[in-house]
Amino acid sequence: MTADDFSEILTRARLITVYGNHENFTIIKNLSIRDGQVVRVGELRVSGINGSIGYDEDYGMPPGRFMRIVNKIKGVDILVTHQPPYIPELYPQHEGQRTSNTHDTSTGADKT
Repeated sequence: MTADDFSEILTRARLITVYGNHENFTIIKNLSIRDGQVVRVGELRVSGINGSIGYDEDYGMPPGRFMRIVNKIKGVDILVTHQPPYIPELYPQHEGQRTSNTHDTSTGADKT
């Protein structure tokens, strides 16, 4: 997408977006809401977190940092993320994936 494409979208609707790990960052970073920022859309409170959950050097966010942001967000109706967190209880690990739990969900800290 180009800057003109985004300009066209903005003439038609309010844009609430987060970025992931392979976007047109020159454009999207200026349009994305800040991590944990809460905005109102009518009666709804919307928040978001940018980037991928993981250790990607440029656009990754360690799980502990992701959870610290989540823990600060209060009273929102919608949370927008690029990627949902991995939940081992719901999605058993696939062969070859890391099997140790390196994240303490009670504190939001990385164990590594």
